[in-house]
Amino acid sequence: MKLNHHPRPIRRRVIRPELILLSAFHFALLIMIARREISIMSTSNLGLALNSMAINILQGRFDVDPNSILYEGFDRDGRTYAYFGILPALLRLPLLPFIDLSTVQVEGPMRYAAMVIAAIGTLKIVEQLAEMFPESHAHDFLVGILVRAAIFSGPPILLSLRWDIYNEVTLWAWAFASWFVAAAWPLLRAGSNATTGRLIWLVALSGLCLLTRPTTGIGLLLATGLLTIVLMLEPRGGQQAGAFTRFLLAIREVRFLLPAALALLFILAAGGVNYARWDNPFTFADMRAQTEQIRLFPDRLDRLDRYGLFNLDRLWLGLSYYFLPLWAISWNGRLLFQEDASRLVDALELPPSSFFLTDPMTVVLAAIGGVALLRQSLPQVAPGRAIAILAGLTFAPTLMLVAWFMSFRYRVEFMPLFFVLAGLGALRVANWFPSASERRRRVVLATLVFLLVVQIISAHLYAILYGASPYGPSDPYADNGFAAFYAGILGRR
Repeated sequence: MKLNHHPRPIRRRVIRPELILLSAFHFALLIMIARREISIMSTSNLGLALNSMAINILQGRFDVDPNSILYEGFDRDGRTYAYFGILPALLRLPLLPFIDLSTVQVEGPMRYAAMVIAAIGTLKIVEQLAEMFPESHAHDFLVGILVRAAIFSGPPILLSLRWDIYNEVTLWAWAFASWFVAAAWPLLRAGSNATTGRLIWLVALSGLCLLTRPTTGIGLLLATGLLTIVLMLEPRGGQQAGAFTRFLLAIREVRFLLPAALALLFILAAGGVNYARWDNPFTFADMRAQTEQIRLFPDRLDRLDRYGLFNLDRLWLGLSYYFLPLWAISWNGRLLFQEDASRLVDALELPPSSFFLTDPMTVVLAAIGGVALLRQSLPQVAPGRAIAILAGLTFAPTLMLVAWFMSFRYRVEFMPLFFVLAGLGALRVANWFPSASERRRRVVLATLVFLLVVQIISAHLYAILYGASPYGPSDPYADNGFAAFYAGILGRR
């Protein structure tokens, strides 16, 4: 069948009730099978920690019951604190009239809600992107590929089989981040108007994320701030003034003042929580106060003194952990980089993975998008705005690459950056379709379908591996290699 192209942009409705129900049903089925049939889902004994935080917040305190946080507690001035953001705790407050939060764990339903909200946010990204595609069978097919990727792969799938406090917080952060990308996407369109409401929405999502997972939230706030600066410097209404004059004039505009005021409120709120916990508004976690972890891993203090929480000496190890898992190669019961890893980081958590395995289609589209932006081959996109957002979104991934602890769930920090780049890549492919031969279009679409299938299968396989993985350092399980370890643990279950 010949693929006809029309230049007129159209509105494609991606967020439809049946797709939302499909996503919710898929998550529920995946969780049910994991729990009841193959029994591989990890659970946490910290399930009451956020409940305790919520109860204490009502009393004007930010500590938690030490019995709820156990080995993850931070001891200071006779009280125990958790480093998790307060928003997942605040989301529990509406449940207080109906549930005794001091005894009933609700992290399962809360995680499920975060997964569904994140999936809808990802569908919204696809919908915003699809509006920039021209009308044709080929472009409709491309949208279909992106919709399936949104539902059947990505962070909600990868983290779906591990019910614990760490992943609940991470999933809420991704839920806010996915909606942030969806809200930011229309502003990437060349000539689009940045309304007060749109900028306030971006700041609100960034602030909510800041109160959930600070590293993610700071990246979103940076992206919003840099985007705002670019918007303030853009000529408006035939202005002939210089950039500095335009900036001074824009400072007085309500559409910039209100979002800035809201951002300041969120920053003050986060700083206030930090001060109450650590006596320092700029400290999000004092790792030296985590006494039980220091007892279990006495070398942590020396490592922190020498390298700190974030250090460029770890960059090569971070690149290996997230992209090229050579670190997982074992020889005579020792990991390839075990001495360096023990010196540099608290842990390299299982399972070994790579974005090239779990998100191949996203990575390929992201690479295409990055090249297209550099070559300025995206006429629909305002390059200055895109670069501003991407620059802000590099903050969290950069931190993860040099962090003192490397975990599978931290890959979520990369996804806002990857999703914006992948959206630009999909737009570049869509722009290329009209000038390409039908044969080449079919080859490209077939390649994307292949990558999509690999991505979906890999996401589900890694969900199983992650659900079956132990917490903490991986080297104790490397005696016979990780393949043998997983074969044994999954075989027993």
